[in-house]
Amino acid sequence: MKRKEFETMKLTAQLAAWYGNRFWLPLRKRAGFEFTNQDNRYFPRFFRFVLEYSIVFAPPKDLQEKMSKSHAYAAAVQDGFFLLLQMNSLQAYRWQEGGVMSLVNWHASLEKDIANMEHDDDEPEPKTQTHTFDEPATLVPEDQFDLAQHPGSAPIKVSVSNAFDITLQSLSQNVASLEEKIAAAIQIPSHRRLKLTGKAGVLEDDNRSLAHYNVEAGDNLTLSLCESERDW
Repeated sequence: MKRKEFETMKLTAQLAAWYGNRFWLPLRKRAGFEFTNQDNRYFPRFFRFVLEYSIVFAPPKDLQEKMSKSHAYAAAVQDGFFLLLQMNSLQAYRWQEGGVMSLVNWHASLEKDIANMEHDDDEPEPKTQTHTFDEPATLVPEDQFDLAQHPGSAPIKVSVSNAFDITLQSLSQNVASLEEKIAAAIQIPSHRRLKLTGKAGVLEDDNRSLAHYNVEAGDNLTLSLCESERDW
């Protein structure tokens, strides 16, 4: 990979960690962004960048909602991103030196530029259901969790700012098995610990099965990194 391509990957990962799926998924169809495709050999490196940036970035809480509900807002972010890719060497150096604040300040400037966008208020906003993990959902005991309804392999979607598909042979496999598959797929360094969160809260016991935590085929788990085994 050439230096310019590597810098493009890093910048894409930064904005993917900040703006989420709605930002980076459309890039999979564009030339020059093949690393965003899961079957590309550079995807694990791109995904790891997104994970690392997600640890230090703290985007506004309403940002994901803006990206998902407003096509005009998402398009403005995309347009701004392509302008960023045209930075000269000095501008790129200043961006790197600025660290997190470079993206924070850029986002604030972009927000000002699109503050006067017209919004369609005729249609009522759809109600969405959200899960909070402060009060975990009540688990169904594993011996009552009907594995017969989930025979064979179980595709699980793992996400940070983006989605990563993992398929397990059975939901009777333990949490450690899933973590191992994720770590191997996206090449997580051995000193980093994974934390998986589902609808019932954190999957904190590696020896428990996914069925114990009532994980079902098609569930979306959230992934984050920890420095130590119990840095939770």
